[in-house]
Amino acid sequence: MDIVVCLKRTPDTAARIQIAASGLAIDLANVAFEIGPYDQFALEEALRLKDAHGATVTVVSLGPTEVAKELRDALSRGADKAILLKADGSATDAYGVAMALADAVRPLNADLVMFGYKASDDDGAQVGSIVATKLGVPVVTEVTEIALSGRALTLVRESEGGQERVTCPLPAAITVHKTPHELRISNIKGIMAAKKKPLEERAVTLAPPRVKIRHLAPPPERKAGRKVEGADAVAVTVRYLKDELKLL
Repeated sequence: MDIVVCLKRTPDTAARIQIAASGLAIDLANVAFEIGPYDQFALEEALRLKDAHGATVTVVSLGPTEVAKELRDALSRGADKAILLKADGSATDAYGVAMALADAVRPLNADLVMFGYKASDDDGAQVGSIVATKLGVPVVTEVTEIALSGRALTLVRESEGGQERVTCPLPAAITVHKTPHELRISNIKGIMAAKKKPLEERAVTLAPPRVKIRHLAPPPERKAGRKVEGADAVAVTVRYLKDELKLL
């Protein structure tokens, strides 16, 4: 079984984000990066399938040369090989990224292509579904549990107000939500082994973006809270919700 996991390099979720002077991007100075949190869950589920069924796991990412660091991290956790699609400084959007990923993944003839269900930087949740469409394979999104039997997957996915259990034949694509399994971390043995694993670099030309950022701004400051005490606290709260917030 061949599995491809598409990873995105995103700012560390603990990083303090500042907007660049252009107003069109974030200031990357002194920002640490990591594999996107949901992509890490996708990688973990792929490695668990490898452990259980003897799969080969290839990780693919698009971005500048520095993305090799995150790909080496994935290799040290147990992935078998990596592909870096180099696109230094190229402006793009979800469609452009998906087109480049689809072109890279298609010749690999993977049984399963996996993504995090969204990236922590733009929250787009689009790339996995676009890639699946371009590859002509079924896609199941926001998956939290994965079981494989023969050539079929049984999946649990998040849905509005609950969960769904679905079956899906291979080949397929899935986007992974947070799962109950603990993420494995790199150790010295894995880091040393990763240095010997193949990491292929390919230059890619991205399609012109269909969506352009016009302006970035931080969220508005939260207003100070109001503390209500005393015997009339309930009445005051109800009046506030009704007259000021117009929620009742």
